Amino acid sequence: MIHKGKRLFLIAMVFAMLWLALFGQYLAPNDPYETNLAMTLHKPVAQYPFGTDQLGRCIFSRLLAGVRISVFASVTVVLIVFVIGTCIGIFAGFLGGKVDVFLMRITVLVQAFPAFVLAIAIAGMIGPGLKNAILSMVLIYWTTYARLGRSLVLQVKSQNYVKAAQLCGAGKVAIIFRYILPNMIDALVVTAALDIGTVIIQLASLSFLGLGAQPPVIEWGSMINASRQYMQVAPWYVFFPSLILFVIVVLHNKMADYLNEGLEEGKVI
Repeated sequence: MIHKGKRLFLIAMVFAMLWLALFGQYLAPNDPYETNLAMTLHKPVAQYPFGTDQLGRCIFSRLLAGVRISVFASVTVVLIVFVIGTCIGIFAGFLGGKVDVFLMRITVLVQAFPAFVLAIAIAGMIGPGLKNAILSMVLIYWTTYARLGRSLVLQVKSQNYVKAAQLCGAGKVAIIFRYILPNMIDALVVTAALDIGTVIIQLASLSFLGLGAQPPVIEWGSMINASRQYMQVAPWYVFFPSLILFVIVVLHNKMADYLNEGLEEGKVI
């Protein structure tokens, strides 16, 4: 049973994420792009709570400014693969026959390769950049929703109320949107919520490898990559971006867990 405290936590975290994504760069105590060579790799102080980087820029301000890129890019990936994968899964499961075989063979072909390795290969071929990183993720991760959507459609399609609707003359579109989709959407939504944290890590990893967001775009993965060579002289430089990335992913996973509990009970809020 999901407790009231968990529901409040879920609501608070959703609003906090949206608030930081929209206004994080305006809450920054310093200009995240302003360089100050006199304060290069300075340890944390009141003016710079998380210290400064190799160009004297405020790490705390840059982390706040990077929330928008990391969160919105990840949500964009999940929304796109959610729609594409779910549509493919519904068509495959509902129509069956050769359509099902064709779509599932494409799905299995894509899943035959390690997902992130294939994403690296695609991003490497089409070139670095945030848009290309998002595209490479989309081309890989739709398969999860296609397979899940197909299996859910096959379960729902066999129910008596769907057969009754078919006997009453309901069209295929009406059956999908009135009877099948409402009864499978919960599982897909929970999967999407869980995937946001994973995608944040994957996009940060692509940026860490130089295949994602490029300067001057502020992204946590590229910040961690830039901090590697200063680990011994300025450990705060790599510590705080890594810590923030870890905390954000954990919070997203907790939000997904509470959302799952709420949907199972039929009451999220």
